[in-house]
Amino acid sequence: MSEARGEPVPTGRTPSGGGRELGKARPRDELGRPLPWGVPNRLQAVDAAETGSLDTEALHERALVEFTKGRFFQAHELWEVCWKRERPSRRGEVFRGLSQIAAGCVHLARGNPRGAAALLQRGASRLASWGGEVLGEEGQGASWRPASTSSSS
Repeated sequence: MSEARGEPVPTGRTPSGGGRELGKARPRDELGRPLPWGVPNRLQAVDAAETGSLDTEALHERALVEFTKGRFFQAHELWEVCWKRERPSRRGEVFRGLSQIAAGCVHLARGNPRGAAALLQRGASRLASWGGEVLGEEGQGASWRPASTSSSS
């Protein structure tokens, strides 16, 4: 810890003065903001091991559930994994747009309307440019299917 005006100031280091402990992520609040070390984590984080074992469609479905429940940070993280798996492709751009929209919702909830507006605009523009071609006939519905998969609805 460093000192300012005679009071300890958190530095993001462990109490022993070193860097964070290996394997331990910094605690976060429900919106993904970092909390001081030693405070209980309040964010239900996306499990990296789980995302690695799920296919892109399953991750997308989970992101939709998270988004619908108002857990925008988690939805953003899941769609970001989908985007990185699918880039550079049209589907990847759709996932990138969805990730940006979820991140915009996070910024709005954090009280950052300017950042929210920028991300929401970028995400909406990305979806407007690619969504119809990639999403096919179901593009207007909540249930997304890749263009290569036919739907029986």
